[in-house]
Amino acid sequence: TLTEAYNLCKDPIYFANAYTACGYADGIVCGAEVPTANTLRPALQIIKSKSGLVSSYFLFSGENSVTDNAFLMGDCGVIEYPTAEQECVIAENMLNEFNLLGLNAPKLAFLSYSTMGSAKSESTLKVSEAFNLFSQKHPNVDAVGEVQFDASIKQSVAKVKMPNTKFTKPANIFVMPNIDAGNICYKMVQYFGNLKAIGPITSGFNKPVNDLSRGCTVDDIVLLTAITCIQCK
Repeated sequence: TLTEAYNLCKDPIYFANAYTACGYADGIVCGAEVPTANTLRPALQIIKSKSGLVSSYFLFSGENSVTDNAFLMGDCGVIEYPTAEQECVIAENMLNEFNLLGLNAPKLAFLSYSTMGSAKSESTLKVSEAFNLFSQKHPNVDAVGEVQFDASIKQSVAKVKMPNTKFTKPANIFVMPNIDAGNICYKMVQYFGNLKAIGPITSGFNKPVNDLSRGCTVDDIVLLTAITCIQCK
């Protein structure tokens, strides 16, 4: 009803989505004071997705023992238990964002507790299927899966666990098997690794909509706003 619409538009997040959907703004950054669901629900209702699937990722940067370059990890905040097909789309979304951000030489790792069939379960088979789907669609993109994290970043481990696979460089796009693994892992990497974690950055909306952690700093807000501006191009 008109009254319900009026009350919703008094909510700043609903108002921002309506304002953006009408073309008065190019993108949205919010979430510093509300859970992720409060940020994404209005966007899914009003701005909506391009392809039917919205996913998220975190952009990490900072000095670490593996790489001097930035890397992505997802999905850590939207799709709870992706199917193989959804996991493939999540990987494609991150690949597109990786290129959009001007990062070089993407290598994707479809993470699991198994490497190349070392264990078999519904979960490992799903990750393997997602990797196969992605590889068929993007044969020229460097990717590996299903693979354990250590084998995806360390050459000496890779030679033991997947001797028939040519290890070229550490992965820099990590495709998580589910939101439990993604959410736990990103926070452990952020705090134990003392790395800058920007996001969750979403991909798949008709216009950029990005969420902040309720533990965000002013720097986090500035950086996520800058990334949103890049996505608006």
